[in-house]
This record gives sequence, structure tokens and C-alpha cells, in this order.
Amino acid sequence: EYVIDYDKSKVQDLIRPLTREKFISPIILSKELTAFLRSMMGFLKDTYDKNRAYEMILQIQELISTDLITEREQNYLQFQRKTWFMNFLTRDMMEQAEDEKMLFQNTMEKLWLMNTKNAYLYLFSVPRIHRKGEEWHCPKRMYLAACHENGRVTSYEVDERPEITCDNGVMQFVERGRSHRLTAFTLFSGEKQYGILLAEIEPDDVAFMYVTSLQIGTILRFLEENALERRIKDQLERSYNIIREKNEVLNFI
Repeated sequence: EYVIDYDKSKVQDLIRPLTREKFISPIILSKELTAFLRSMMGFLKDTYDKNRAYEMILQIQELISTDLITEREQNYLQFQRKTWFMNFLTRDMMEQAEDEKMLFQNTMEKLWLMNTKNAYLYLFSVPRIHRKGEEWHCPKRMYLAACHENGRVTSYEVDERPEITCDNGVMQFVERGRSHRLTAFTLFSGEKQYGILLAEIEPDDVAFMYVTSLQIGTILRFLEENALERRIKDQLERSYNIIREKNEVLNFI
């Protein structure tokens, strides 16, 4: 019927939804439809109908090729956006290292801009080291540092972060009322684990989010070393003041 009543708009309406199906290969689709129409041409006796069938084959191939090129261009643009995003994410996190609440606030906002539906960043009370072959133990406590749900971003001060225990679990802070498909990423740097990132993303974005989690892990390592450096500096200043006060007493004597 499509061959006899050939209409370009009808063919386009039929083929275009198929080219946009995520799990249908456009190359295989073109090959199979072409083979089918060629086999149908054997049943057509009228030369005019055969020519129309051939025109339909050319149109289908053109439609699929055009959509395939458009999709690849969009994928390339998306790849460029993500590449630039990684540079900005690292830069901004380094600049905001002194304010953890603002750091994680901006991180969640950037994840939302990159089409992450929901994201939850949990941190351990202290960094953990789990070596190969050792028995793994679930952390007794974690804290929700920041999250975003449908574009609504929440970030907490260090001493105000909600606590997650083995009893209440991470899902108590996840949006209710619908099902979720969350992917977990360990936030680590070297052999130290700092927390986990739960993200609701498309399968194609798993690799990108993994790289993002590595960046966050690196920043968490930087924050830890900065805090250690400040403690050592404060301790040295206290020691210096004590020694100076004792020297003043000795000089007075």
C-alpha cells in the first residue's frame, strides 16, 4: 500500500520515529528496509510502481543518513560541552576550597546543568582505606554534604550535615513518589575513600560521571591536606607562642 500510494510525508512520518529509537541501529534499519523493499519490487509488475518503490528506498536511505549525521553532530557538541565542563568544574572547586558549603553547592548546580536528574553527595566521617584482600566493613556513619533534586540544590555547612547510619540508610533523603535508577560512584583519591556520589543519569553518561567523581575525589584529598596543613600551622604557632612566653619569663628573671 505504501508503494502504490507513495507519499513522501507518510514515509517520513513512518521512518523518523524509528531513527530516533535509542536501541535501533540506523545502519541495520536502513539495510533491512532496503532489502525488504527490493524484495517487494519483485512482486510489482507495473514499471511505474517499481520506480516509486525505488524512490521510496532512496528517501528512506536519505532520511536515515540525515538523522544519523545530525545525531553524531549533537553527540560531538555534547562531548565538547562535557570536556569544557570538566575544566570549569576543577577550576571552580579549587577556587572555593575554603568554603565547603559553596563548593558543593556549585558542584551540584553544574551537575544539574549537565542533565543529571538527581544527585546526592555523601561523605564519610573520616576517610577510609580499603586494601585489596582486606575484609570490607560498611562505614557506621556518613553525612549528606549536598544534593540536587529536579534543579533544587541544597548544600550544608560541615556541622549541619544530616547524618546517615546503617539503620536509616541513604534513601531517606532521596525524592519519594516515584522510582529511581541511581548509579553509585566511590569518591576516592589514591587509596583513600572519602564518600559516595549517587546520581540519576542516562547510561551514556556513566563514563562522564565517573570522571567527574574522580575530580571530586581529588578535591576532597586537597581539602583534607589543606585541613592538615592548617592544623600543623596552628600547632606550630602555639608552640612558638609558648616558647616566646617562656623566653620572656627567662629574660625577665
